[in-house]
Parts: sequence; structure tokens; C-alpha cells
Amino acid sequence: MLVAEIFGEARHHARWRPLTEAEETATVAGLRALASGRNDLLAEVAGIFEGTSEGELDEPLARCAARLCRMAGAEATKHEHEREPNWIIALRRKPPGPGKSQPEDPGAEAFEIICRECGDDPALDYQQVSAELQQIRGPYTFSAGSAAFGQHAESHPGTEET
Repeated sequence: MLVAEIFGEARHHARWRPLTEAEETATVAGLRALASGRNDLLAEVAGIFEGTSEGELDEPLARCAARLCRMAGAEATKHEHEREPNWIIALRRKPPGPGKSQPEDPGAEAFEIICRECGDDPALDYQQVSAELQQIRGPYTFSAGSAAFGQHAESHPGTEET
């Protein structure tokens, strides 16, 4: 539930234009308060935004929301030289296969779960991972993927939703 609240709060404050300093400060403070020190959840939400928006019309809004999550603490435990995508589990839009384009009907889009904790590598194609990882990956509709994401996160200590 907390992941959904953080997601909604970050998305609500994301803008097409750069945020003012006052807007940014207030939003980051609100996200920090909502997360109550759970920087791992802020990182999960940032991963969801970035993984599901790539190539979409609302990608700038999702990137803004992900940036707000990172500013609120998603990367607080990393040193500057270690900065990389700070996530363990992500729900992302499933890339189309070779020679295929994204479906014209957005409702027909497929999503997949990538779990680094289970040994998955986001750079690998579906066919390049083990059958066990393929089962975790899906494909899912967005709503089914969101539910599976929450269930899978609960299977890893330190990533469960509260």
C-alpha cells in the first residue's frame, strides 16, 4: 500500500515544466515523510516510473516523478561514484520482439518484472534468461504486473511493502 501512495504522490507533483525550488522542496519533504525512512520503497517507485514510461508520451512526467523519488532518498545510501539505477525489483514495459513494434492499443501492452535479487539482468532478452526467471518476468498486463510486483517484493527481506 505504501508503494502505491508514494507512486501517487510523486506522480501528482510531477510537471511538464521544471519545478520551482519551493515546489521541489515541498514535494521531496512530503515524499520523505510518506516513506518514513524506507528509501528502498522510494527506489522501487523510481524504478517503476522509469521502467514503464520508456518511449511513451508521458515519459518526461515519469522521469520527473522518478527524480523526485531519488531526491527524497532513493539513492541516499550510495556514494556519488556508485550511482546507478538503484533498484532491486522493477516492473517495466516488455520490449517488443525483433521486427515488432509496440502494440497500437495501449491496453494490449505487456509488462515484465525484472528482479536483480533473483539473478535477473535487465540487459538480457526474455529468451536469454532461465525458465525460472521467465516465470517471474511474466508477461503481465499493467494491473496484473503491479499485483505480481507487490507479491514478489514481499518474498525478499527488505523490499516488502508496508
